[in-house]
Amino acid sequence: MTEETRGRPRKEVNEAEWGDRQRKLLRLRREGAGLSEEEASKLIGVSAVTIRGWENGRSLPPWARIPAIAEAYGCAKSALISE
Repeated sequence: MTEETRGRPRKEVNEAEWGDRQRKLLRLRREGAGLSEEEASKLIGVSAVTIRGWENGRSLPPWARIPAIAEAYGCAKSALISE
């Protein structure tokens, strides 16, 4: 199913697909910042197990953590949710 957006068709993305994209982006941005899971966890204020869970799809970061993640990874908040 598609939705018309500014004259362009847009594919509907279900929550599972979105979660899969986000976990890949989280890992890509962390590695791009040259951070290990442990280093990232200290900067963000969560455990390395939590970082691993976000990147392996066991959970998604809460929206309230997105600004801290973006700051730690040196990217815009939008770069964590879209390519």
